[in-house]
Amino acid sequence: MEPCPISISTYLSPLSVAMKKIAFSENAEPMSRYMQHKFPFLGIKSPERKEVLRQFLKDAGLPIDYRTVVREMWDLPEREWQYNAIAIGAMCKKQWHENDWELFEYCILNKSWWDTIDAISTEWVAAFFDLYPHQKQVVMERWLASENLWLRRTVIVFQRKKKEKTDVELLIRSIVTNLDSKDFFIQKGIGWALRSYAAVNPAFVADFVASNPLKPLSKREALKGVNRTKK
Repeated sequence: MEPCPISISTYLSPLSVAMKKIAFSENAEPMSRYMQHKFPFLGIKSPERKEVLRQFLKDAGLPIDYRTVVREMWDLPEREWQYNAIAIGAMCKKQWHENDWELFEYCILNKSWWDTIDAISTEWVAAFFDLYPHQKQVVMERWLASENLWLRRTVIVFQRKKKEKTDVELLIRSIVTNLDSKDFFIQKGIGWALRSYAAVNPAFVADFVASNPLKPLSKREALKGVNRTKK
C-alpha cells in the first residue's frame, strides 16, 4: 500500500512546488548519509534552498500565524523543511510572545539532531531571551534539569554568538551541570561554547579549563579558542 501523501497548506503549497522543481535526487542520498540517514532530503543545497525561500517570501509574505506554519513544516519529512522553518521563525520575531519557548521546545524535542538544534539555539533561543529576559531563568532551569540531551545542549551553546553579552554565570552553570556527561554532543557543546567565549575572554576560559575536570573532547575544543587568541 502506498503511503498517504502529507497535505500541504495553501500558504506553503507554492513553496512545496518550487522546492520540488529544484530537488536533485543525486544530492539527496549523500545529504542524508551526512546526517547518518536520520532524515530524508529533497537534495537541495543551502544556497538554492535559501534563494527559493527568499523568492517565496517575496511573493507570499510572512505567515500571519507563524506558529502553525512552523509546526506544519516541522512535521514534513524532508530535512529542508525544518531548515526553512527555522528561517521563517527567525523572521517572525515581531509575532513572538513570551510563551513561544514552548514551540521552540517542541522543535528541539522532535526530529532532533545537531544541525537543527544549533540553529534553533542561536537563531531562536538567544534572540527570545533578549526579548523576554524574565523567562530565561525558568526555561533554562527546566531544560538543564531535563534528561533530554538536546535541551541541555541548547542551554550550553545558545550563547555562542553573544560575545561580551554572554551570561557567564549561566554558561558556567550549564557546563558544570553536564561535566559528567559521556555524550559526545554534550562534550562537544561544552568545548564549542568555551571556544566561542574565549574570543572575548581567553584568560577566563584558560582558567576555567585548568580548574575543572573537563572531558578530553571538551578541553581540546575549548583550548582551540584560547590558542587562537595567542596567534
